[in-house]
Amino acid sequence: MANLKVSVKRSVRLRGPNLDNGALTKIGEVMVATIKARIAQGLDADGNKALPLSRSYAIFKAGYLKKNRGIGTNRPIRDLSLSGVSMQNYTLRRASDNVIRADATTRMARLKLTQGQEQRRKNKGVTTTLGTSQMFGWEGRNVVDVLAETKKQYGNFVKKAVIPIG
Repeated sequence: MANLKVSVKRSVRLRGPNLDNGALTKIGEVMVATIKARIAQGLDADGNKALPLSRSYAIFKAGYLKKNRGIGTNRPIRDLSLSGVSMQNYTLRRASDNVIRADATTRMARLKLTQGQEQRRKNKGVTTTLGTSQMFGWEGRNVVDVLAETKKQYGNFVKKAVIPIG
């Protein structure tokens, strides 16, 4: 059995874990970037392929992308990139007081995102929801990336958390 002798030369106090706004902002920026990257790949908030576009909208989007952006594709995906308004407006809104919030910046963009996530179609006089593919939300890989940044920011905090006494 090994013996371990510990001697304390001076006492220390630790500050409670409280990140400043700069650290929260860095975590929030990583959060927004990972969500945008996932959406650009055509994945929904659960990490699955997003719902396919309707036939008429897929034809329109393919023609639009080929004509205006030079991107030739016959199978466009739901990636919120046609006008780019949704992706440009999804930003970090608040990173203070231990709260991080990301959302669309303008009221009209928030309304558009809400309507886009609630896809509805009339079917014989009855309005039905078509599986509402939620695009903005948390997915496993997003959580891993954000937790890695959080760990990094708390590591920076720990360096400043020790307060020597005496």
